[in-house]
Amino acid sequence: MAMNFGRQWFHADSQVGLTDTALEFEGLVIRGDFLKGIQTCQSQLRTYYWQRRYKQLKRVLENKVNGRTDRLVYFEGMWPDFDDKDNQILDLIKRALPWYNISSTRRADEADISVYSCYQGSWDMSKTEKSLRILFLAENVRPSFSDFDVSLTNDPYPYGGRNVYMPVWSLEVDWFKRGRPYQDREVYAQELVTSEMRAESLSNWAGRYKKAVYIGNNAEPLRMSVIHELRAHGIEVDCFGSQSRPVVDKIGLLRRYRVNICFENSITYGYVTEKPVHAYLAGCLGIYNSNAHETHLITNEATGFINMQQYELSIERLVLKTRTLMEATVPPTRAPLISSEVADRFIDGLIVGLRERIQWI
Repeated sequence: MAMNFGRQWFHADSQVGLTDTALEFEGLVIRGDFLKGIQTCQSQLRTYYWQRRYKQLKRVLENKVNGRTDRLVYFEGMWPDFDDKDNQILDLIKRALPWYNISSTRRADEADISVYSCYQGSWDMSKTEKSLRILFLAENVRPSFSDFDVSLTNDPYPYGGRNVYMPVWSLEVDWFKRGRPYQDREVYAQELVTSEMRAESLSNWAGRYKKAVYIGNNAEPLRMSVIHELRAHGIEVDCFGSQSRPVVDKIGLLRRYRVNICFENSITYGYVTEKPVHAYLAGCLGIYNSNAHETHLITNEATGFINMQQYELSIERLVLKTRTLMEATVPPTRAPLISSEVADRFIDGLIVGLRERIQWI
């Protein structure tokens, strides 16, 4: 079977939204100088990008003249069980624009804001030319700023002020205190990751398997190598996922084990998924591989992780640490995965960052 090694390739005009003129235009509309914004568009109408921004700005001005107090959000390309009427991105937009009545629509042509993602093939974008377009990327890929105006991504780089950092792990936390799950995922109270996890909270520790568990859908070579090495040194590792044994309740399964191998699929600054959060919430000791410690989450021995990016571990030392943790009679007390102050700053910054980029709509 042939192997396809995909890569991102951007054509020469794919980042027109990062040119000086485009960034100056963005500053004009954010400041509310719509007249100069219109003039900028009219001077550039020979290109599709400026034709689209002109249509978008005319829609905004019509809304203001008509006194509209609602804004409609359209979603396309999201994951299969995504609910367009009840999801975290819609809740985030509501917090970012509290002066509008925000709701979703399934009619692309009436959208004021369109949110696209990368999970369901190609998009038909012809009906959303008048809307502000947001690109949501939960994968370790870079955004494009020709068809999109704002991005929500795993990448902390601002890209001329167009990108807002929204790492995947943040989707696991109930930031808006709704107290119930979304259709596509459970969310966990902020206090569960910002409070110390004491040994007595893991009352089932004695009954847990003295094994490691790996749950994943990507046979990434580093994690497969580590699993092989651990097994070769006498440590049992059970593997689950779409490529082996599918799992319905991931957290429930993790709570039956003492150690979780929770490597990220790839390592790039800022790319931190749900994996360390799930390991922490399940009370597992995590064998992890990421630079999460350089962002918001604390993934070191104090929080119950052996993070291979922080320690130059030989396989022998990794085996020794894993066996010591696995055989512990009482689990160690663990520091918060993220401090309350950092968590509050993160969600406030996410809301304000998005507001600054879309409030003019």
